[in-house]
Amino acid sequence: MAELTQIPLNCLTEGRWYVGRGRNSNVGFWDGKFFLVIGFKIDSWRIKREPYYTNESGCFQPFLMIDEGQVLKTMGGKRLGCSLRAKNGISRGDIGNN
Repeated sequence: MAELTQIPLNCLTEGRWYVGRGRNSNVGFWDGKFFLVIGFKIDSWRIKREPYYTNESGCFQPFLMIDEGQVLKTMGGKRLGCSLRAKNGISRGDIGNN
């Protein structure tokens, strides 16, 4: 298992998902200014904005950009696929297919 450190702000890529640590969620979408995360408020799930964490402010720490993979065989459209190739080590749990 690799030890990861927080990705510097100037190394983030707008429009990408990141695994990290935040106030409401541990997965966030970087929009160039905030991480968009799913959080629970009052009685429903909502999209919330969490700023990049620094020692002075913020609440989301990105540690790993999520590899969304490349569709190898399409299924009815450009974004849907029968099979997908991913670069980094993504575990599919106990189904025996990593």
